[in-house]
Amino acid sequence: MKIWILTQTLIRKPGGVATHARLLHQGLQFNGVDSSLISLDLVPRTLLRLVVSVPLRIVNTVRSGSGVEWAVGMQSRLLTGLMQKRIAQEGKPDVFACQDMASVFAARAVQRRLASDTEVVLTVHSAYGYEKVAQGWAIPSTAGERRILDMERKGLLAADLIVAVSESMRAHVYGLIGGSVRRTVVLPNAVDVERFSPAASARQRDRCRRYFRLSEDVPVLLIAGNLLEVKGVPYAVEAAAILRDRGHEFRMVIAGDGPARGQVEGLIARHRLDGHVWLIGVVSHDRMPALLRAADVLVMPSIPTYRAEESFGLSAVEAMATGIPVVASRTGGLGDVVRDGQTGLVVPPANAEELADALSLLLVDAEYRESLGAAARDYAVSHHDHVAHAQQYASLAKSTLAPQTGAAVVRLAS
Repeated sequence: MKIWILTQTLIRKPGGVATHARLLHQGLQFNGVDSSLISLDLVPRTLLRLVVSVPLRIVNTVRSGSGVEWAVGMQSRLLTGLMQKRIAQEGKPDVFACQDMASVFAARAVQRRLASDTEVVLTVHSAYGYEKVAQGWAIPSTAGERRILDMERKGLLAADLIVAVSESMRAHVYGLIGGSVRRTVVLPNAVDVERFSPAASARQRDRCRRYFRLSEDVPVLLIAGNLLEVKGVPYAVEAAAILRDRGHEFRMVIAGDGPARGQVEGLIARHRLDGHVWLIGVVSHDRMPALLRAADVLVMPSIPTYRAEESFGLSAVEAMATGIPVVASRTGGLGDVVRDGQTGLVVPPANAEELADALSLLLVDAEYRESLGAAARDYAVSHHDHVAHAQQYASLAKSTLAPQTGAAVVRLAS
């Protein structure tokens, strides 16, 4: 079986979809599956700016939501061209493993032009339409939103099989298209559990801390991810102020950047938290295992935004694989990942007081913190190993090649 992983995402950049695509490719190859990865990294950056990035903003000012349609359409055309060249050289694959709207439209375009019977599998990583609205590409409850959602529905309906990364994403799919699609499968994302692994010794842990200029004796609370509204980082800063006022000694390290940075910096200054909360900027994915080994707790204070939530929480699984517990909000797909009282603690979203209470519990009870971390590592290895995930994905992809009847909802790796 030959599987082509398709994505408009630039996979050399850090990010959930990029990481997923790379690991799926590696895992499929490890399992002996003929796998190729086709992304817009193969297109010159200048061309991408000229035909996608710049027109996206211009077109969207003319008609709300149209910029997103333009971008997806151009990305789809570029991917279609790359795929046709590859097919001319190597022949067609058995399965198109699509990771986004642009790639699923490109897969269908290639099918039509070449009369190909290659099956189309679409992984749903986020509530695409609502996420775009939350990012400001359309005004809520307007024709612009409807335009983007209609495009998303067409993409979902173009797939022979949909793989949702969490139960919340499965619910999103069914909310848009109901039972129109033949099968919807829930297959959680995965990580490289060998690369993301606990520190081999106290000496290695201390070395990781020194590398990031962190004290070897003060507990480290880590937030890792883009500074977007959905990440809820301001609530973590508010929680840090509460912890400081309660007399706790800690360092909250925020690794990331984005639109909410100014708000976060303002809160740090207002609460005089310079000695407790540090913004260290973007940390490359290559350095993330070392940063996690330097931490004691990962904090994911995500909040719901306009009809969009944290779809899965890959950072949580990476932390769990590293053997540290996660304190996460009860929102979106995080509930599928973090087991309250078993692999971490779950708190209500947008509630700095309860977040501070959970963090306080782990700061004062190192033995409990370490036991949660050990259980988190075991859970990540048994449920989120990328090699096992790829094997399951290959089995699902292979099943699309045989005739299917009826509708089914399947959940794997639970």
